[in-house]
Amino acid sequence: MCMPDAFSYVRTRVEAMTPTILDTRLITTAVELACRAPSLHDSQPWRWVAGASSVDLFVDARRTATSTLDWWTAPLRVSDGIPQSALISESDSRRVDVNRQFPTDPLDERSSAGTYDQAKNPVLSAPRDTRVDALNCGEALSAILLECTMAGLATCPVTHITELEAGRDIIRDLTSVPAAVPQVLIRVGIEPADELAPKPTPRRPVSEVLEIRC
Repeated sequence: MCMPDAFSYVRTRVEAMTPTILDTRLITTAVELACRAPSLHDSQPWRWVAGASSVDLFVDARRTATSTLDWWTAPLRVSDGIPQSALISESDSRRVDVNRQFPTDPLDERSSAGTYDQAKNPVLSAPRDTRVDALNCGEALSAILLECTMAGLATCPVTHITELEAGRDIIRDLTSVPAAVPQVLIRVGIEPADELAPKPTPRRPVSEVLEIRC
């Protein structure tokens, strides 16, 4: 979740560094792991700058200002973004109705039509609808997705139904906390036994996101 106005700059200290010694291998490995974090529309707007005693994280404005427009208007990408192998088949797209159209792979004949959709839909809400609430929900969402992955569960965050107040009102009516502000629904379930694991979403090379200045 990218919020360049409020959270465009973060400084983090690396314990293994001293004022005079910089372990570039350690920093490179740490940045590579950090870049696995999710980002809005997979924009990956990271810009890390390693100095003598700290590593500074900036938002790359080139990947935020127009990333949303590019994401919605770009054709199907092969080497960047969501890999084609991760797209669902047309039959599965028809089977699970989420009231929103996503790209499908017309050449993919995989189908789980013989299974019954038993996914659960927990709701992640916040006390209010401020930037801090959105940040906290993003952190909680990351933790939930990681825990589900470790437990072998498949997940799919659904946010288009919380973009409008009317959609949030419907969710409030279905939950026991009407005063909360729904932020995201999370479809949680188990993939069919014969489902192939999708390839990881590609990440930008470390050379594009890390600059060492010492």
